[in-house]
Formats: sequence, C-alpha cells, structure tokens
Amino acid sequence: MPVVRNVRYGRNSALKSIAATLLCLAGDSMSHAGQWHVALTGDDTNPGTEALPWRTLERAQQAVRQHLANSTSDEPNTIWIHGGEYQRSSCWTFGLQDSGRPGSPTIWRAVPGEEVVISGATTSSDPVTIPHELLSRLPVSAQSNATGWLVPRETMNCASASWREDTFAKVAADSIFMRPARTPNEQWADGSWSHEGHFQSDILPTALHASEAWLHGFFAAPWADSRLAIGIDQDELTSEANRNEIVRHRGVHAIEFLDQVGEWYYDRDHELLITWMPDDAAPAITQTDALLAVYDAHDLHFSHLTFQQSTHIGIELVRSHHIELEGCTVRGVGDTGVHLYGGSEIHVTECDIEHMGRYAVRVEAGDRTTLVPCQHTISHCRIHDFGRSRIGFSAAIYLAGVGSTVANCGIWDGSDAAIRIDGNDHQVVFNEIRNVCKESVDTGAIYLGHDWTERGNVIRRNLISDVGHSGMLDVMGIYLDDFASGTVIEENVIRNVGRAIAVGGGRDNQVSGNVIVNCPVGIQLDSRGQTWAAERIDQGDDSLKGLLQELGASRSLYMKRYPELEACESDSAGRAIGNRLERNVLIESGGIALDESLDASEPSMVNNLRHPQSPNEKSVWNLEQLTKDSTVRSVVQDTESWLSIGPRSSATQLISNPVPASTRE
Repeated sequence: MPVVRNVRYGRNSALKSIAATLLCLAGDSMSHAGQWHVALTGDDTNPGTEALPWRTLERAQQAVRQHLANSTSDEPNTIWIHGGEYQRSSCWTFGLQDSGRPGSPTIWRAVPGEEVVISGATTSSDPVTIPHELLSRLPVSAQSNATGWLVPRETMNCASASWREDTFAKVAADSIFMRPARTPNEQWADGSWSHEGHFQSDILPTALHASEAWLHGFFAAPWADSRLAIGIDQDELTSEANRNEIVRHRGVHAIEFLDQVGEWYYDRDHELLITWMPDDAAPAITQTDALLAVYDAHDLHFSHLTFQQSTHIGIELVRSHHIELEGCTVRGVGDTGVHLYGGSEIHVTECDIEHMGRYAVRVEAGDRTTLVPCQHTISHCRIHDFGRSRIGFSAAIYLAGVGSTVANCGIWDGSDAAIRIDGNDHQVVFNEIRNVCKESVDTGAIYLGHDWTERGNVIRRNLISDVGHSGMLDVMGIYLDDFASGTVIEENVIRNVGRAIAVGGGRDNQVSGNVIVNCPVGIQLDSRGQTWAAERIDQGDDSLKGLLQELGASRSLYMKRYPELEACESDSAGRAIGNRLERNVLIESGGIALDESLDASEPSMVNNLRHPQSPNEKSVWNLEQLTKDSTVRSVVQDTESWLSIGPRSSATQLISNPVPASTRE
C-alpha cells in the first residue's frame, strides 16, 4: 500500500493548483464513500484516503464532523486507523457533533492485523548520574542497578505542597506500571496503637526520616485501606478515629525501600526519578488524566484499539447513548479503566482490561428515582490485575444505578471483589471468577449490601473459584452484606472458598440450585438486625428506615415493583425474614450455618442436599463432571448451560483447566 508523505510540487503554481484540486476531489470522493484513513506515516494535508492518509486523529475527527454536518446518508462512516503508537498529551474527546445516526454509527477502528495503541505516556530522556547523597541511601542491592532520570515536578504532577500518591503521574515499563518503592515488598507489616493514641510501627522511623514517604495500611478497619503522607498527615497518626487493633501496613516511597526490580522513587528536591528497570528501556510517565472521553454523544463505535497508560481514567463515556467498545484493550490506568456515567445502551464487548489501580469498569447509570434501566452491558471481557493501588472497595466491575448486565466475563487476580453491586435490577450471569479478594477481608467475589431498597438483582450461573486464601472464613463467594435484600442467587457453582454464600441479615433473598464444592461453610444466614447491628435499623443518617424515607415520591413505585419492601416499615424490620434456601447441593463442604437469633420458621429450606462423600481421593469436580453428576442434575435441570460460562474463546476457563484445592495459596 503506497503512502506519500509531504509531497512537493516545486515552484509551478499551476501544478500546485492542479494537485490541490485533485486532492480535494479525492477527499470528496472518500467522504461520499464514508471511509477515511489515519496513519503515523500520513500528513494532515492529505485527503485521508488509504494511499494518502491523515497523520492525526484530530484531523480525521475534524473531517468526519464536517461530513456528518453536510451529509444526509444513512450509511455508516468508518475511520480506519493504521498500526503504531499514537501518543497523547491530552484526552481524545468526543461530543454531540461526533455522533453517528441511529442504526448507522460512526466507527473508529484499527486496520485488521495492525495494532493501534493510544498512549498517554511519554518516555524519559537519557539517564543521568544519581548524586552520592541519594545513592548512599539506596539499599546495597539497588546501588548498581538503579538509574536516574531528570523529570520536572510538573511532569510527575507533584509540584504542589499537598501532593499525594493518587495525584502522582504513574511510571511504567513495557506498558505495565511499576510501583513506588515499598517495604515489606509482598506481605504486610503489623502495627498497633499505643495507649496514648500514637501509631507504632518498625517502619515508621525510616518513613519519618524520609519526609516524602507515606504509609499504606488498614488503619481504621481491616477492610478499608488508606494512605497517610508523612509530611502532610502526621496528625492522622495520633487521631481519635476508630482504630483497627492490628494494622496491616507498608511503608511506601522512601529511597531506603527501593530494593527490587520494578520499583521507583522520585526526589522532588533534585527533580530526579530513580528506577530499577526490568530491562534497558527508559521509563514511561503518564501525561494524561484520561485517554478517551465521550460526552453527550450517541451512535459511536470504537473497535480493536488499545488504550494504555493514563494517570486516572482510561475511557470515560458520559451521558451518551448507543456506544460500543468492541475488542479493545485498556491497560495500565491509575484508577478506572472504563467509566460509564449516565446514558443508555453502552456495550463493552470482548475487551481486555488489565492492570488497573482500582476498577476495571465502573458503571453509574440508570435512574433510581424512576427505576428506568440504563441497559448497559459488559460482556465476554477478560479482566485481571485490578485493585493494584487501592485495595478496599476496589472491584473489577462496580455497578451502581439501575439495570446493567455483566455476562460471560472472565475475571481473575484482584485485590478485592470481582463485582460490587449497588442499586437495582442488575444481572450478573455466566461469568467465571477466580483468584480474587487476594488482599481484602470481610468481602466477597460478588458483593452487595447496606440498603433494603436495592432489590431485583440477579446473580445466576456464575463459576466462582479459589477466592481469598485457604481457610479464610471472612471471604465469601457471594456476600449479601448488611441487610442486602430481594436478591436472586441461582445455579452458581462455587468452589474452594471459605464461605460460599453469606446472607448478612437481609430479607426476601432466594438462594436456590447452587452447587458448592470444597467450602468449609456452605451457606450462612444471620439476623444481625436483631443483635449486634440493631442500631442500623433506625439510628443514624444512613439507617435502613432513613433510606426508605428517602424514596419520597418514588415510594409507591418501589412498593409496586418490590411488594415485600412494605413490610420493612413495620416493627419487625430487624428480622431476617422471607429468605428461601432451596435445592442447593453441597459437595465435600460444610453445611448450612444458621444464626441462633433467627426465627424458628426462618429461613424456608427445601430439598438442600449433601452430596455423598467420595470414598476415594477428593475429585477435582470441574464443570464437565458436575454437568453429568446425578445428584447435581436432580436439582439443576439445565446443567449443560454451565459449559457456556466465561468469555468466548477463553483460555482461562476452569472447565478445561481446573484448579485443584491443593494448589491454593
């Protein structure tokens, strides 16, 4: 495919005129065809054809806007992006004027067989000598391996006196984020609070000496981590806040902590980035807060593009409709890979989302006042390595609002939950989840809770395996925490988890047809609203009855949609009633654990079965075996549907590659 760049026509003005006319005619012809091309070898003075492509995405965007404004054609418009790395110093932004037409989207896609990378990072310049006063503070193992790079404070985004880790630019090697130097490297240190209210830690003296270090730990509660910058937050180390008795914590970002490959430290006084690189390449430093943003647009399609390395967000779609992300890769983002805010019918399909600081996908859409669903879908995606910097309350996918669907995704290797749910009428179906909740406690692979009014959520036919660490009973497969109610948990397979399913004081939940394998506790249900959590019913700003009152004018709509909700206003609201445990099969697992505070008639339990113990060595019990097992088939009619769990063409499915319990950490 010939490409002509910077064509020169000499001094003959007539030739220039003829050439310009020909180029315009070519451009007009392509406009009618609705096909344009962008390539790093192109030129923005070209007509945007395959032979004479444009150089920048902005030039293509400008031309497409003009075409859409002047054309009445209903044919789709496609912008073909040729391979290479398109570096961004600012966010690539779309608005209403970029919209396609209903049924005729504007498509931005990679040329088949060519990798297109939209990058928000810039590579550092040549290395420099590390000053002796810094080199001498490095651990001996790092002194011969560390490299210095001159990087201005503005580039590192830490010029202000109130800088914190979450505002820092991110540092990457080979498109994967490196981490600030820390200790301990992999485990956690234990700290405590003195009687005088001071935080005590063996790490603290070194951290205090390094005035720009911070502590990362679970200071207030074992499930909620935070960061305290030594130079800014010292008062927090003597605060009167609720304190966790034993504090898991690490020291972060002191040069004394830089002791292994893949770590970095930034010295603001010398404006020097010090790294221990995994190879001879220079580090890449993020320069954009987001890579792609779409505001108030509709009928756009982004296909097979790679978005990598941004400080906070990869892709943000706001108040937009009929948008599709297909076959895209999002990697190396400081907080959230894909953020869907408002809008309707946005589809994230067959995407790879990896190495996220907190969330892979965050959805805040649908109207809880009217219960109108957003109809967003996340399907056939592969999501892994999330919650890398923020642990507590992180998730591969966070759903808030009304009416989103997560289907056939593969989710693995995360610090906390695979899927967190707030809101109503969400569907979580046919997903494969494994090796999550690796750093958190009192959580679940699928987690929801804290509000009686958040109902209508369905968790059906998911495979959940190897969650938390062996023997950890405070990590659940599916966790209906603190009064989660009106949820359907149906025909899931849960294996190698401390507690397979836990219902924490909620009402009107249906737990049926689930198959539980090798879990110390099969199903647990309590009535905490009558015991240790009774004050949550009607005390405090976020009490359950207070949340009911906040429905206001929407009350009648909610009572019609969820008739059982009306009973929550009665004096018996603290009781865990209306729950049904039916047709669940427990294989080589603990039984059903019911709290003694429950009413004698609660919950309703019908046809729950303990599978006969195997006389031989424990079976692996993969899905293929379970679909053929007679006991399982006696309570789950369509076991063959389990073979459709997970993303299309997934190499991660446990159907073909089961993980025996003996291999768990």
